[in-house]
Amino acid sequence: GVTAGADTIRYTLATGCGVIKAITVNPVPLPITGASNICAGSSATLTTTTSGGVWSSSNTGIATVGSLTGNVTGIAAGTATISYTLPTGCYVTRGVTIDPLPAAITGGSTLCVAGSAVLTSSTTGGVWSSSYPSIASVGSASGLVTAVAAGTATIFYTLPTGCNASKNITVNPLPGSISGVMAICSGNTTM
Repeated sequence: GVTAGADTIRYTLATGCGVIKAITVNPVPLPITGASNICAGSSATLTTTTSGGVWSSSNTGIATVGSLTGNVTGIAAGTATISYTLPTGCYVTRGVTIDPLPAAITGGSTLCVAGSAVLTSSTTGGVWSSSYPSIASVGSASGLVTAVAAGTATIFYTLPTGCNASKNITVNPLPGSISGVMAICSGNTTM
């Protein structure tokens, strides 16, 4: 099939006798668009402007896809081929790569204002960031979290693929300052 439409195929012998057969060439769907890289555990929707087809995945252990929606969910690191097939059997495909998440972030999740802690991940090559640096800042390469003000912030460890792990950090306020007598005699009491 070169282009969609109807044609006639003829087979003719040297004697001039022949047979003919009508052939219908059905169109293939228009190309699939959307993300070609998805993080494990995340989803993205693939689309095509051709309607009436059904979506499928070559490896549902790597990526699943909603048969009617084109919504692809990353299951595990690897590659899978997503197909969009029309009732005629004509189809179009697109490869998707499922990128792994970094290993879980380890370290404390509670700090007092002005306190600090080092967070780590056994996955290398990532960058640290904070959702609220005004509450808890973090060194982009070190994972050193410094508590700035009371509240909650999320610390992210993001790989070059964009896949990340996160950890919530709660920063508790310090108690009010201590007031009272600065010196006392042995055996006496004070408030």
